[in-house]
This record gives sequence, structure tokens and C-alpha cells, in this order.
Amino acid sequence: MSNTPYDYLYPERGHDFSFDWEYTVDERVTQDQAELLRTCEENVREILPLLGVFRDFTCTYVTGLRRGIVGCYVDGTVSHPYIAISRRAIERAAAEYDVDIDVATESTIIHELGHALQEALGIDRESPEAEEQAESLSLFWYNHGIIAPEWANLLALAHGK
Repeated sequence: MSNTPYDYLYPERGHDFSFDWEYTVDERVTQDQAELLRTCEENVREILPLLGVFRDFTCTYVTGLRRGIVGCYVDGTVSHPYIAISRRAIERAAAEYDVDIDVATESTIIHELGHALQEALGIDRESPEAEEQAESLSLFWYNHGIIAPEWANLLALAHGK
């Protein structure tokens, strides 16, 4: 019996992407920072069965994202999303919004998974609404512990429900 209300749209990883193909992996990450990211990844994984799109994702800290960009979903990795995260930008954002670093990190991961969902569902990620839509996934999860109604409806349609 599956722990998701749907069969996964992408049950297996369909790519062999490596972060170093497009990014400079941040080599100055401390053990505590690496552990924080792994813990945040584990916490975010609880949302995956509710989405029923991909079974897992991978994150790593990178350098060189544009100023102010805290995270970036890697286009084309939808079967197993890869998310590049700027450790320094996350730390600045956490301070700016007065939230714990783990909340800033987890909300960034969920936001970027929103972009992976957009790709999976054929939603134009270049539209003016794309960022707001991705952010709604993260905000609803943190504020209400549920998938945003807009996303729930899109996922049900994608799964033929």
C-alpha cells in the first residue's frame, strides 16, 4: 500500500545531473551547516507523499547564485529535483525576516520544489505568477500544515482525480 494518495508521476530518477555541471559547490560549509541542510531535507521529505510527483530530491550549498537569490531549482531534474542553495543568502534572509535558519532553509526548499511541480505539471515558470505560486506552496505548508488549495487542485487534475 502506498503512503501517497496518488501513484507517483515520476517513480524513478530519470537523469544523472551533478551540481558541478552548472554550479560551484560551496566548499566552505561547516559540519554544522551540512547537518542543518540534511535535517531540513529530511523534514521537507514529509510533504513528498502528499504531492505524489517525485519520490525524493537533492540539495546542496553552492556559490555564485545571483545576489538575493537564496535557492534555485535546476531545470530538467523534475524526476528527482535538484536544488542549489546559497548558504550566505539563506543566512541573510533568515536575519532579514527574523526567522530561524532552519525555517528559512526548509521554506526555500519547499518553494523550489514548487518550481519542480510547475515543470512537472506544464505550468509556465516564466509567467509573472510563477514565483507567487511557488511561494504559496511554502507559505501554506508552514502556516497551515497543508498543501495550498490551488496546488491540491492542480495535483488532483494531474493524477486524474
